[in-house]
Amino acid sequence: MTEKPANIENLRAFFNLGKSETCLWKVLRDLKIRPIGGNVQWPVVWQALGLSQQDDPRHQADLIEPLMTAPDVGKFCGVIPTCNDQHS
Repeated sequence: MTEKPANIENLRAFFNLGKSETCLWKVLRDLKIRPIGGNVQWPVVWQALGLSQQDDPRHQADLIEPLMTAPDVGKFCGVIPTCNDQHS
């Protein structure tokens, strides 16, 4: 599964950035991730986020699931987040 690198579309979905390429480039810059040819290897993304780079196939599917937004986490935890900054 991780043989295929993450492309721009995958990364926007992963970081929950909608269609905003500007936001994506800011996120990648802040994480010090440099796409090569518009692609990034998944282990590079995981390492930048401090996640395990373990190659256990049972965990790879979970590691490429989109990150949760503040409202998503609030719903999951049963609280209302105070920040409503949404990307489109």
